[in-house]
Amino acid sequence: MSSGTVGANWQTGDTVIGVQGDMQWADQAAAAVTDCSLGCSLNDYARVPWLATVRARAGKTFDGLFVYGTGGFASFGAANNLNAGGFGSTPNFGNLSSGIIDWSIGGGMELSLDKNMSAKIEYLHNTPTSISGSLFDNDAKNDIVRGGVDYRLPVGTW
Repeated sequence: MSSGTVGANWQTGDTVIGVQGDMQWADQAAAAVTDCSLGCSLNDYARVPWLATVRARAGKTFDGLFVYGTGGFASFGAANNLNAGGFGSTPNFGNLSSGIIDWSIGGGMELSLDKNMSAKIEYLHNTPTSISGSLFDNDAKNDIVRGGVDYRLPVGTW
């Protein structure tokens, strides 16, 4: 899974607050086939190709280690194809695509490597959301653990 992040933090003493946005490729998919008897079937294929979040984060620093909680909005790209098969034909009943907006919550730790670099590990939970038009319970639920390296731009030197 590849992703990108942008954000800003403000620090006063050992307290840090900030805002962060990210987007990543998800490539999640599920399919169901429902037999409608008489030689036909309904085929449902749902997928979530990407997700993005915009979140606040706040926490404390301890000797170069930043421990934080985070929460905000999540958005998913959702696509759902429904078609029927049988008797030698496969008509496409619908291609339902939409963006879904929900919430995201999590936490993490970020370790300062030098003045401008840090490494982090983060957990995010994005709320379950039913993809409209699906024949089965297809929730766009994500529990994500990810790591990364961040570069901090020097502020005030421009």
